[in-house]
Amino acid sequence: NSGKGGFAPIALASQGRCGGWGVADFDGDGRLDLLMANLGLSALYLAQPPAVDAPGGLTWTDVGAAWGLQAKEGLHTRPLVHDFDHDGRPDVLLMTTQPAGGVAAWKGCGPAPTLEAQADLLLHNEGDHFSRWPLAAGADGPASALRAQAALDLDGDGDLDVVQVRGDGLVRVLRNDMPSAGGVVTFRVAGPTGNRFAVGARVTGFVGGEPFAGQVLGNAGFGGAGVWRVRVATPEGLPLTNVQVHWPAPLHLSRDLGSVPANAGVVNVAPY
Repeated sequence: NSGKGGFAPIALASQGRCGGWGVADFDGDGRLDLLMANLGLSALYLAQPPAVDAPGGLTWTDVGAAWGLQAKEGLHTRPLVHDFDHDGRPDVLLMTTQPAGGVAAWKGCGPAPTLEAQADLLLHNEGDHFSRWPLAAGADGPASALRAQAALDLDGDGDLDVVQVRGDGLVRVLRNDMPSAGGVVTFRVAGPTGNRFAVGARVTGFVGGEPFAGQVLGNAGFGGAGVWRVRVATPEGLPLTNVQVHWPAPLHLSRDLGSVPANAGVVNVAPY
């Protein structure tokens, strides 16, 4: 968004079968990055510091291969990005599939080939790469195609569970029993008329001296759904400091919240 009533094109490479996007600060530098689920090799575009001669420009570096995002199964799709274990690093839950005839059968823009068995994959963020974590017994095996998934705290224990809708009409619930590294503070940001949920607003600050950034998202990738909140993990009970909330156009407003304790729970923030 150029801010002048239009959009400036930014070219991001793709294999031609994008399976959805995820937005989060994957490398913990305080800048929001982009994950693109894809065919063969999913992309992870890390946002880079603005160039000296173009302070307002965006620069991205694709580190998908270095982070282990090769889609060995053929295709990654419908990524759901959240910090599932509250260690301060966003993880990724996505669907994998292998088209009949192999990856080459799905390159280009022709008709989609027949899909073989589907399986789900949890990618745990280790800070500089993803490791593959197993799901519950039976939950990571072949299943019908995943149509949509959403994350929400179903059992009220503070972490995010997952609800999935599969292609055969099955609704599957995955309860999150991962060991938690800490708590979480949830920012519920209000917006003006026309954007009551403040979609596009950002929450920034520090946890234990490390920067964080989160954004209110209206969805969570292809076939996904957002939580309409910004959740910030508090590993080891560390407080949040220098917290700021930034609203997008038409407000272009920022509020300084200062320090927020780790046990704050839900923090409601209004622009005025």
